Amino acid sequence: MLGQNILILGFGREGVATLKYLLSQNHLPSNITIYDHHSLQDLSSLAQDIISHNPELILYLGVELSNLNLNSYSSIIKSPGIPNQELPSSIISKLTSATQLFFDLCPAIIIGVTGTKGKSTTSSLIYSVCRADDRNTILVGNIGRPALDHLADISKDSVVVFELSSHQLSHLTKSPHIAVILGIFPEHLDYYQNMDEYVRAKGNITKFQSKRDYLVYNAENNYSAKLATSSASQLVPITKSDVNNAKIIIQKSHLQGDMNAINIAAALKVSEILSIDSQVAQKAIIDFVPLEHRLQNIGKYKGIVFYNDSLSTIPQAAIAALDTLGNSVSTIILGGFERNLSYLDLAKNILKRKALRNLIFFPTTGEKIWEEIIHLDSSAQKRFNIIFVDNMKDAVNFAFQYTRDGEICLLSPGATSFSSFKDYRDRGNQFREQVQKLST
Repeated sequence: MLGQNILILGFGREGVATLKYLLSQNHLPSNITIYDHHSLQDLSSLAQDIISHNPELILYLGVELSNLNLNSYSSIIKSPGIPNQELPSSIISKLTSATQLFFDLCPAIIIGVTGTKGKSTTSSLIYSVCRADDRNTILVGNIGRPALDHLADISKDSVVVFELSSHQLSHLTKSPHIAVILGIFPEHLDYYQNMDEYVRAKGNITKFQSKRDYLVYNAENNYSAKLATSSASQLVPITKSDVNNAKIIIQKSHLQGDMNAINIAAALKVSEILSIDSQVAQKAIIDFVPLEHRLQNIGKYKGIVFYNDSLSTIPQAAIAALDTLGNSVSTIILGGFERNLSYLDLAKNILKRKALRNLIFFPTTGEKIWEEIIHLDSSAQKRFNIIFVDNMKDAVNFAFQYTRDGEICLLSPGATSFSSFKDYRDRGNQFREQVQKLST
């Protein structure tokens, strides 16, 4: 029970969906407080609209969180983006989330997918496979509409595929019937106190499973494999053999690379648990259209092939993109928001690539990556054409100037976008728009 004095902490997409759900359940607006560090005019149009239609709501907008007496609320529904360390320990027992509400109320089986990279593609693949088998399937989470928006349309015969971030998994006290853990790598270390806390958050996807449930996990990733050892569920490992089999399928599909082979292997494991015919599953995967901003070929312009991999927000993702596209890459756009990640392996990977000649760096990690490269090989200053930029127009102009006909320019930053862009979508969209504009 949520009680009579409810605080919605954060009013982005999930916060709005939470308010809509509460109002549909006859909670009085006068018993609901909305907090967001953005002012009213900086909220989304949808958020502004629902606030304007409910003038009894109590608003704390554009102020510091410390302005609220958090202990005065009976229930606090926290949005994923608010770090746990910003909240006092005295209110932990009052915390819940839109994800928790959905898990508590959903009548259907839930297939939850987490991991540092590949969540969206794997969730979409599983969704496509289930739809191909005529299952009433709903895709929710960061990739789709907020889960609570779908609750009224879900029956016990539905299948829910839920892309789950570590933030959504924090404090979750239920686990999905089928959990999928892909590879886990250092990320969000500006949000969590350390890597252990990040991994523990991921582990909630299986923590509350029973022997009636299933855990599909990447057995080749140390963090994922360790989480599996403490799971009470039926373990379904993704092995090298499974990935090699997926590589055969990937050759017929629109997807590329070893990371996507793991994603495909995970989707096939889930399809086996659901007793979906293997031919149906494979055809759905072969027909699958890759998602935007994930190693997306956006076309050839002035003889140069451009790839948008803006969702590459950790160095391992940039390495994977380079490994996938190989020696055709002569230009790469790197760097973004600083989150205290190591770029040593990425620097090593860049140095070993003979065809890679042009490096474009965004702040602030662009400087860090270049320093790593120079530290490993001081002669890199003579080998590479480099530029430090703070806007996408300058980056793409440089790419057109130095990339030769038939070569690849790759946007795979290996860092989040917040130092220069709204988010990874904005970064990828600006890349595509500038490529198209400057090619004419």
